[in-house]
Amino acid sequence: MRLAAASQMKTIEETMARELKFPALLMMENAGRGLAEEARRMIDAGGRVLVVCGGGNNGGDGFAAARHLHCAGVSVSVACVCDADRIKGDAREMYETLLLMRIDVCVLPHENIFNGLAEMIEQADLVIDAIFGTGLRGAMHGAAALAAAAINAGTPAVISADIPSGVCANSGAVNGAAVRADATVTFGLPKPGLYLYPGAEYAGKIILTDIGVPAAEYAKNICGGEEFYVLEEREAKMLLPKRPPRANKGTFGRVLLLAGCDEMPGAAGLAANAAYRAGAGYVRALVTQSVADFIRRSSPETVAGALKKPSVHYTEGHIDEITSEIKKAGVIILGPGIGRSEETLKFAREVLLRANAPVVLDADGLYAAAGTDVLKRMTAFCVVTPHPGEMAALTGMSVAEITNDLVTAAREFSKKNNVITLLKDARSV
Repeated sequence: MRLAAASQMKTIEETMARELKFPALLMMENAGRGLAEEARRMIDAGGRVLVVCGGGNNGGDGFAAARHLHCAGVSVSVACVCDADRIKGDAREMYETLLLMRIDVCVLPHENIFNGLAEMIEQADLVIDAIFGTGLRGAMHGAAALAAAAINAGTPAVISADIPSGVCANSGAVNGAAVRADATVTFGLPKPGLYLYPGAEYAGKIILTDIGVPAAEYAKNICGGEEFYVLEEREAKMLLPKRPPRANKGTFGRVLLLAGCDEMPGAAGLAANAAYRAGAGYVRALVTQSVADFIRRSSPETVAGALKKPSVHYTEGHIDEITSEIKKAGVIILGPGIGRSEETLKFAREVLLRANAPVVLDADGLYAAAGTDVLKRMTAFCVVTPHPGEMAALTGMSVAEITNDLVTAAREFSKKNNVITLLKDARSV
């Protein structure tokens, strides 16, 4: 499923207005309609809705939703958390329409934002959060932050407009106060921050609403630039090649597994089984004697051979005896459970440089690349699979910096080292 970064949605909306004469005000109208429709589904007959609006376009979506709810006979009130003179652009038009229709709009005084809003929330069955949308940069402060705190302290269900206020649309980062929603109605295309943690914890159920942008416009304005997708089960199945009925283990590729040490044999067994689960036809493990014994018990289909030179882990002295297997491999798995002794890391670096087949570099193997240029010097295709702690070792960044923006960390590392990066987290990128 295609996603759109904040800047991409802005470009699409500008293109719609410039080239197709489809004004942003109409897209705001459609967003408000979708928001109102979901609100009506979430309340019982006679339910009361409070719409909490900021002064920007997200607030405009909220004003439009309030009007649609009013026209549908729903009891609706609007709380504005900024001065009325700060409501600008299309949002201003939506706000003034509410005034003309005599819909209840309360501009809350700054000195009473939390208490005033808390009193209004007590009277509501549902709250719509339309304070800040995709235009937020950094943390919410002042009245917006107090409003988010009041919403979170209340008991009614909460719907957010496009993205929960306080969540970064691109990274999912939360740098201060943020609204915790039960559902988020997102407009046009979903935003990455709805799926990446910590933003995913704040989004609740994600509902997509159409704002009138043709699919071709999304493709035209996003393709060629950076593209974001959520890989769903149906799409993942489509990516897997069909397996012919007349086939054997040789049809589906040969994997060389270099994993495990005497202290961590389980990592090698898990990796061998995973390779078969992923579709490999033949897995050849060249490992220490005790690891070979373990694999023969835990993964009997794996062809496990013990290194001729006895050792409790890999050393540079093992390079020559595995060279012939490196040449025969279709894919090399390197690193799970190999340990981090210097002689083992030297062994791993030499494997990377000798590889002529794609390499999946994982776990301890990643530390062989940390602080070196070995990934840049490789001639083989390489996929690295770090978790945030391993990514910190590879990049010199802190774990907090990485988890606050997984996309940027993975993107920049891939560009710098000419690799594919699978950065593992609760939602991996």
